[in-house]
Amino acid sequence: MSRRALVAAWCAAVIVAGLAMVALALVLGGGAPPPAPPGLSASGRVPAWIGSLTSFVVVVVGVATVGFGLLGSGLLDRPWPAMRTIAAGAAGWWASLTIFQFGLLSWELRGRVDVLDTTRARALLLQLLLAAAAAIGWWLGRTRPLALFAMTCSLAALLPAVLAGHPRSSDHPAVAVLSVSAHVVGAALWVGGLAAIGYLAAIGDARWGAALPRYSRLALACVVVLALSGVLTSALRLDSISELLTSRYGAIVSFKIVLLAGLVMAGWLQRRYVFGGTPMLRRHFVVVAALELTTMTMAFALAVALGRTPPPV
Repeated sequence: MSRRALVAAWCAAVIVAGLAMVALALVLGGGAPPPAPPGLSASGRVPAWIGSLTSFVVVVVGVATVGFGLLGSGLLDRPWPAMRTIAAGAAGWWASLTIFQFGLLSWELRGRVDVLDTTRARALLLQLLLAAAAAIGWWLGRTRPLALFAMTCSLAALLPAVLAGHPRSSDHPAVAVLSVSAHVVGAALWVGGLAAIGYLAAIGDARWGAALPRYSRLALACVVVLALSGVLTSALRLDSISELLTSRYGAIVSFKIVLLAGLVMAGWLQRRYVFGGTPMLRRHFVVVAALELTTMTMAFALAVALGRTPPPV
């Protein structure tokens, strides 16, 4: 089996595991689509479930767009046209999946409310516009301004669906919007950058090491932003620390904290034993990166479930 085939098989396995994590977290956390009341049709439950799972895939594709865009735009090393092409393709899939999401939402709300009157629908339309702009920008981004435009659109497209949820119901919506936005952007840059560099290392592209020094500094900044914004967002949603253990919402947050701690430890191992090696061994980097990315994907699955889980009241 070729290296690219192995990477594809690993990606498929991790995505399937992530989908299972989303479903489990929704069921255990109380965010699963509820059954219809007696005497009413339950037809809306099927698209609601599919939509929840699709949201996770959309996040993965969006983060991949950001990661390959980092390499394609030259923000981590010299610009790589091949990486821009991958970013453009990922953004194209992102736009297509957004159209699919809009169709699922229309199906879910059929007969109950005009879909365009909902915040979720308007957020999806904005996401579609930004993802399409990112795809065009990456495809045409042979100049730095175009590449920066595409990167801005890619990061912005991650936000509408997230901001249509929890920040609106917070007691401090402006603070919630800022903290959630910082959290999402930080996570996308951290995970996306590692995914793109890990892909190059896994297929044996010798240029993977050139982007590591700048990525390492970026990742450290992202971890700090992620931790601070995560604490602030949780504080806005939970009334006390005890709810981390006594509520279903808090349990999901606690699990995310455990995963983040594991990722910080993996990053330390990467710096200590891989980056510090002379010479740095590709296979060691790939193994640790695969562990990190698997954990990160599970964290994204929990984040998707958390966005659909009601906080404690």
